[in-house]
Amino acid sequence: MHPSTLAKPTVCISAEAMAELHLTAFVHGALQMTASGGYSGEAAMALLDQAWSAQKLLWKLREQSY
Repeated sequence: MHPSTLAKPTVCISAEAMAELHLTAFVHGALQMTASGGYSGEAAMALLDQAWSAQKLLWKLREQSY
């Protein structure tokens, strides 16, 4: 059988794991972006406020999964 005809493996990831992945990426990205100094103080605080909400949601999701 030719290798190109073989089925490629699929990766199954739960909705919870996908949500955790995206929330974590958002929190890390927000911290990096605001640390760069490219935002006004007000914009940085608004972004960090959203990151804080995302972090609290992450903790809640992790707590529920155990």
